Amino acid sequence: MPGEEIFYLSVTEWAKRIEAKTLSPVDLTQVYLRRSEKYGPRLNAYARLTPDLALAQAQAAEKDIRRGHYRGPLHGFLTPRRIC
Repeated sequence: MPGEEIFYLSVTEWAKRIEAKTLSPVDLTQVYLRRSEKYGPRLNAYARLTPDLALAQAQAAEKDIRRGHYRGPLHGFLTPRRIC
């Protein structure tokens, strides 16, 4: 599981580590969800936190990457969603 240093890396560095399989999209998501749950209410940072959706998307990205279907630096970061 990543430590505190993960919060100080750029998205480019996360992408390199994810592509190299030294960082898991699921682990990265879990670290940020914990941080969001801790600081989000105090900072009023989110209208709504969706941890189940975030983890499902991270798991899908990780599965694709393990199969050799890495789509580029934003794979796993941006997932198109229909907003109703």
